[in-house]
Amino acid sequence: MKSFMSFLLAICCLLTLSVNAYDYDTNLNSENNFSIDLTSYDELTCELEVNGVDIANSDEYDVYVMLHVNEGLFDSEVDLAASSIVVEDNNYDEVLAEHREKVKNYYLDTNEMVATELNLDEYNYSVSFYSPYIEIVFDDVSKYQSAESELIESINNNLDIISSASSYAFYMQENEEIQSDSNTPPNDMYSLQQAFEDIGVNNSVYTGAGVKVAIIESAVPLNTSNLKEGYYTFLGENYDMHRHPWVESSIIGGTTGIAENAYIYCMDASGKTIINACNEVIANYGVNIINLSLGVSGVGAYTEYDASIDTIIYNTGCTIVKSAGNEGAGDNPVITSPGCAMNAITVGSMKYNKELRADSSWQTSRDYLLKPDVVAPGHRLYNIGTIPDRREENGKTVWGHSGTSYAAPMVVGTVALLMEEFPLLKANPALVKSVLHLGAEMLPTQSTYFDEKVGFGLINYQNMRECLLDYNSYWLFTLPENKPAGTVASVEYNVTIPYLKQIDINVNLVVISNNTTVNSAAATPQYTDYRIEIYNDATSQCVASSTIDSSVDYLYYTNTSTTNSSFTIKIVLEENSLENGIQICAAAFAINDHTFHSYGHHFQPNNKSTHWNCCACGDKFAQAHVKAQGSVGGGNLDQYCKYCGAYLGLGPGTLDGVYTDYPHTENGSYILPNGIIVLVPEDEEAYLNGTLEFRTGEIM
Repeated sequence: MKSFMSFLLAICCLLTLSVNAYDYDTNLNSENNFSIDLTSYDELTCELEVNGVDIANSDEYDVYVMLHVNEGLFDSEVDLAASSIVVEDNNYDEVLAEHREKVKNYYLDTNEMVATELNLDEYNYSVSFYSPYIEIVFDDVSKYQSAESELIESINNNLDIISSASSYAFYMQENEEIQSDSNTPPNDMYSLQQAFEDIGVNNSVYTGAGVKVAIIESAVPLNTSNLKEGYYTFLGENYDMHRHPWVESSIIGGTTGIAENAYIYCMDASGKTIINACNEVIANYGVNIINLSLGVSGVGAYTEYDASIDTIIYNTGCTIVKSAGNEGAGDNPVITSPGCAMNAITVGSMKYNKELRADSSWQTSRDYLLKPDVVAPGHRLYNIGTIPDRREENGKTVWGHSGTSYAAPMVVGTVALLMEEFPLLKANPALVKSVLHLGAEMLPTQSTYFDEKVGFGLINYQNMRECLLDYNSYWLFTLPENKPAGTVASVEYNVTIPYLKQIDINVNLVVISNNTTVNSAAATPQYTDYRIEIYNDATSQCVASSTIDSSVDYLYYTNTSTTNSSFTIKIVLEENSLENGIQICAAAFAINDHTFHSYGHHFQPNNKSTHWNCCACGDKFAQAHVKAQGSVGGGNLDQYCKYCGAYLGLGPGTLDGVYTDYPHTENGSYILPNGIIVLVPEDEEAYLNGTLEFRTGEIM
């Protein structure tokens, strides 16, 4: 029986500072971390001892070496960008499979050739199918000791074929989850059904049919009771079974999840690195989305590991969703790797009241890393099919299931629904990101378009779908090669913005990553810096321009003229583009009311009866607190405002039903004596727009 510790040592293969296979169960204690750049055994052991590691127990940690193969060895004529091939083709599955096979052969042959040149046959090494990387694993420090001199000499003698090399080692300790001695559920429990309602997937007619999802984990689900027969496969040799992937798979699909008919591959990737696991599920099973609720953390930096994930996404068109990590409550709340991959979607964790979970990671070390992308429900989730809502761990009671590990599957399931309806997304991860960002809703704590802790906000399926249904609101294009700064990209988009309406624009570039620094753990993402500009067609004047230096860019603008006006959107190069490689971009926009833009409503508590409904511009008006019908009663659980999260203190009992002696609507919403509204779904839109009317007397 493999131990959980031994697996994690095998799969978490890069970076330092903290390791999160289960994001909340296990991490590398901050006092026991270390990093080396392919140096000697003596220096390694010295650093380990300084950090309190017992060198005698060398089998408790692994040493990993990552080699970046010189890109100059590859055939530059091969078209690698998946999006550039299948963007106009409706048969995405077949064409994408053919493209991935071509890319696999392209990298596999050259990576293997380099491994042979370096005489790596005596080591436990593997080559990437979709990126220029080779990984070597030493399962204890003594094996590294016996090999390091020869390996270092071989690499130093072959710097013409190796552009960089790094080595890392790990030592881990158990970390407790949220625990309580109480036998009574805490007030902040978050039902799966409410979570689905909050992200807008509860009424979808789509089921994820034809979409393939991979969960890369340290185990496979502990129980198959929530999985749908004929819609899942377990992968791995002598796999372990664990609660963690059970919860993930139950959120994504099966009989309890978002995308019931999505096919799920659950991989126990013990003995593999994350990169190798991605290789396998993409090459052998043709997956469209990968869920990574595990990771390795350093300093929230862009590393060679993140670069490899970016290259895999660029070359295969696969969407990869990564949990942000659970370092937020500490002194170093960094995003766990490969969550800094610029092409990946990185997801933070939200509580029932739409506040960021305290330990959700958010920090990065570079301004160009706009992470996390979004947040999703991931705190004390319960009522997940047959999974117990409480359990005993370390002699204490644990209620619900918490962590960014469970926020990431919310995004995966949502994207699976969209991929069924819009197959274009299967080959265009940049478009997935653009509509994801554009459709996100602001959280109560969010005051800016992009927030450093919650990204673009809470995911919303309905907003994303509305954007994709309007085929005139998004487009794909490539940035021109070898053009000077100021060059306008090939696409200029004309749009009419009504009087006092706001346009929100989001653009994503698929990064081509590379690292040309020898013996450095820090990689350098390669992308063309660009900006979004909006021009008033009547005056030819630029009325708004973005200033973001990243692969992600965004801009919003309100038409303050007295008439509907025509505007042109331009993508302008800030600097010379790359000399080689197709750079795929996706852009999307939405036109919204001044107060109710695509980022949803920003609610702030005001008093016991009302909250503020706020616009991003700062305007706000008071609205009554709201409880949805059916959510009041059965004790003191969930006695919170549906929108701002304020505690209402309603106490036990049932308040549902139509009270004709209270002010009420035709649909059955009513106002309690304390001013709180009990709202039915049919009245929600009018309530949010401030037009809902109540009356007294019998309903006709």
